[in-house]
Amino acid sequence: MGGDIVWAEGFGWADIAKGVPVAPGMRFRIGHTSNALTSAAVGLLLEKGRLHLEDEIQTYVPAFPRKQWPVTLRELMGHVAGIRHYDREEESAPSAHCERAADGVEEFRE
Repeated sequence: MGGDIVWAEGFGWADIAKGVPVAPGMRFRIGHTSNALTSAAVGLLLEKGRLHLEDEIQTYVPAFPRKQWPVTLRELMGHVAGIRHYDREEESAPSAHCERAADGVEEFRE
């Protein structure tokens, strides 16, 4: 209220093996939660005609380099384009914070 936090609480375990409970102020990676949020946002933008599934991804992310085969928004949303797997756990963890989504493109250029 008035710019001040009036209630904060954590639920569950931050580290179940060590018995560390979640507490306010702890930060977590959002993982696959972003898939549902992204799908909902894309659905709304499709309904408004602001996105088109057959557009190449460079239409929306110009910094992403062109590939041998086009990568469309439909392919990305259907999870049939992009990274197949990570070889090591540390490869799936971003190395730096990105202020803008376009800042993360470098991680996936190749």
